Amino acid sequence: SDSVQPVVEGAMAADYDADRYRTERENEKRIDRLALATGGTNPSDAAKAALDRGRIIAEAQNFARDLVNEPANTMTPTILADRAKDMAARFGLDCQILGPKEIQDLKMGAFWGVAQGSDEPARLIVLRYTPGDAPESPVIGLVGKGITFDTGGISIKPAENMHEMKTDMAGGAAMLGVMQAIAQLRPRVRVVAIVPATENMPGGNAYKPGDVLTSMSGKT
Repeated sequence: SDSVQPVVEGAMAADYDADRYRTERENEKRIDRLALATGGTNPSDAAKAALDRGRIIAEAQNFARDLVNEPANTMTPTILADRAKDMAARFGLDCQILGPKEIQDLKMGAFWGVAQGSDEPARLIVLRYTPGDAPESPVIGLVGKGITFDTGGISIKPAENMHEMKTDMAGGAAMLGVMQAIAQLRPRVRVVAIVPATENMPGGNAYKPGDVLTSMSGKT
């Protein structure tokens, strides 16, 4: 059973389709079926559990990869929040999505300072995993950066690799993947994941170098 989890996880990760938008799809190779030989013995409960762990972890990885690989026009803060909400509903996680007014009401000045430069409304994604058999503490907190496109703002970045700035939400995507896996692996611990999602754009409302921002903690 020790080899089952990495084999399943590796196969599912390797079979991932990273070119869903590519028009020309030649010489594609996909895994249609994976069979694990057991040497004639019935699979043990440990082997079945290892298979499930491998599948769950690989699916969570590929979910995160799907989010990161989307271009910024199809992975806005709103769409990222919707994907998180759908995942939470599917796997039984508590989900809370805050919009611009709630973010401002909470005096999240550092987050809002970045968000104010974009026409795309910001979203604060909060996911909670609270199993009934878990103790009150500790509570594990996960935070993932969800900048769905990072131009650099007023201090704009060089154009050469600007297209790669769609991946500035990979930390947030990773935390959403972690939560999907946790919801199925069901550890006896409370977990909260927070993903602040916004674009960082050089718009007329963008914060300027030298501006003073006040964070939620009151720190300037």
